[in-house]
Amino acid sequence: HIATLTGERAGATMTPMILPTTYIGCTVDCAYYLLIRPKGPGRIELEQGGLFPQETIALPDFEERAQVYHDRWDATLEEDNDICERLQLGLVSPYYATGRFSHRERAIHKISNWILDCLLDKPKAAEAGWTEQR
Repeated sequence: HIATLTGERAGATMTPMILPTTYIGCTVDCAYYLLIRPKGPGRIELEQGGLFPQETIALPDFEERAQVYHDRWDATLEEDNDICERLQLGLVSPYYATGRFSHRERAIHKISNWILDCLLDKPKAAEAGWTEQR
């Protein structure tokens, strides 16, 4: 548990996203991140890491405590990788046809619209930190 967390935050998990490629999970005792770097069509590089307060790292049983997180993150990442690989196979299938977003894909639709807005609106793109490449 992070001692400086108080009130609602002391029992909450926050998951801010820095669109379009960074996910951060902030829990009551650590934080973790996923950073996606596109490497071309159908390829990414994924960096995953955990962040612990110094006082937690200094605990004598830190390695055992941290291993629980590493095991969970590894299992989750393995599941996500499998899902992404299957999705990519589907996208290159001769039977694939583009279509509308499902009602279950609201977040994906919002991210796609945000990217499109940034690409079409130069002031908004500059505000988001995107620069024009020539």
